[in-house]
Amino acid sequence: QHGVDVLADAHSRAARKLLQAVEVTKRTLSAAPAAPCAVESLAAGADYNASINRTRFDILAKAAYAPLQAAIDDALRAAGYSADQIDQVLLCGGAARVRRLQAAVAARFPAATRVRDDAGELDEVVAAGCAAQAALIAQGAVPPQQPDAFGVAARVLAAPVGLRISADCLEPVLLKNTPLPAARTVRVALPAGETRAYVAVSEGEPVPPRADASDDEADASDDDDEADEAASEPDLPPRYRPSRLLAEMVLELDAATDATRVDVEFFVGTDAKLTVTATEPASGKSITAEIPASS
Repeated sequence: QHGVDVLADAHSRAARKLLQAVEVTKRTLSAAPAAPCAVESLAAGADYNASINRTRFDILAKAAYAPLQAAIDDALRAAGYSADQIDQVLLCGGAARVRRLQAAVAARFPAATRVRDDAGELDEVVAAGCAAQAALIAQGAVPPQQPDAFGVAARVLAAPVGLRISADCLEPVLLKNTPLPAARTVRVALPAGETRAYVAVSEGEPVPPRADASDDEADASDDDDEADEAASEPDLPPRYRPSRLLAEMVLELDAATDATRVDVEFFVGTDAKLTVTATEPASGKSITAEIPASS
């Protein structure tokens, strides 16, 4: 309708907004026969509004169910079990309550196998499963697996990235070893009357802690009061300092007020490309910088 391809590389932020809205729609369809999908100012100032019913959703998602059956077979084979030996199947994650998906999973197991979707949040289910498996190993009920038996190669962030506050101070937004993809948003205040928001993005490195003062300097006399002791303590150094400047941006604004804020969104994809977008929500003005992965 508007001639804008939100899935193109030039509209990566719009694509992420659409994916978030689609996730909400998918969850709504788990409990309702139809659901809207709406995104305000998706791209080029245009809003997106649509709706979909559960039948249409199932038709579109049908292609995703066949790989799931193969994944179940692979998991059973790797564990050395047959489908008849499984008492319960716990579904967790964003699609756990999609009814057609539940039916596809249940069809792979006998009727006596209970398929549940009430296990809780994904991170809680994984943690509980790990604890249960560790208890079985500790009791000798199951043999421990080799360390690399289920090894997964996950790409992580090689160095912390954040906002360069000064030559000696970095405010980290994404820390080293953060699993990718990852996204974080920070909100920055501006001085009243400011017409430009300067954003400097940098990699960082930890700042070594300062050496403690000598015992003679640290020991104060009994007559010194606590206020004097607090005043004599040196300021703590910042936790991180900039190591490599990645990008600089200037967002032109109307004169800022005390309430003016700028949202700075960091997104790193699985290809390690960093996209930083600074947006002033009140006016909708924004600017984006893309930093390719380091070689």
